[in-house]
Amino acid sequence: MSERLDKRMQEIDQVPGPDLWPDARADNSRPRAPTPPATRRILIGLIASLIAAGAFLFVFSAFARDPDTVLPVGDGSSITPTASSTARMLDRVGPYARLIRMLARQEGAPRGPIYVRTDICEDAAKPVSMSGRGCNDAFSEAEQEAIAGGLSELGAVTFVASLHDPQIKSDGASLRNTVFVWVGPLEPDGDTYRVGGGMWCGCGARGGTYTLSPDGEGWKVGGGFTWIS
Repeated sequence: MSERLDKRMQEIDQVPGPDLWPDARADNSRPRAPTPPATRRILIGLIASLIAAGAFLFVFSAFARDPDTVLPVGDGSSITPTASSTARMLDRVGPYARLIRMLARQEGAPRGPIYVRTDICEDAAKPVSMSGRGCNDAFSEAEQEAIAGGLSELGAVTFVASLHDPQIKSDGASLRNTVFVWVGPLEPDGDTYRVGGGMWCGCGARGGTYTLSPDGEGWKVGGGFTWIS
């Protein structure tokens, strides 16, 4: 039996096996794609990262912007900001619109157009503040548009440099019926703001320092040190 087994093993050893070396040699002879230099690889990676970051910012801004956001003004009205709104605008349009509304109605419903000084000046609480001193800030075009739109039921609201602005004359408005409003910077005190403001119309002027505090979905104006002339 052992002889038969030895003979069988010899027969298996004599079976020819496939020659794999030609395939290996052929594979080694094929041209390989050149490896890009290190500088090129870094540049490609940087471009890919910038593209990914840009896509992320685009998606984030699309979801973060809510075109239906409304800003409460008070008296049951609201303002819808434009796409150019900024965080700063969102913080102060509502309080300023509420104060301007109150100042413009000091003598009752306005009988003519309302003009608001574009500059926001430090001396707004003083009787001499119509000309404006310490004007280190101003309403942006987006803020002007939002405030004017929120007060449209009072009539035309236009932002001007001063009571002598050529825009007032070109409108043909009678100064006797014109209302001119100015405001100062918002001074935060917790959830409340202190702010100076005043108004002028054909029958006189008045103003002072006021407080603005959240009131439900709007802003409540509180009295302060008031002057009348």
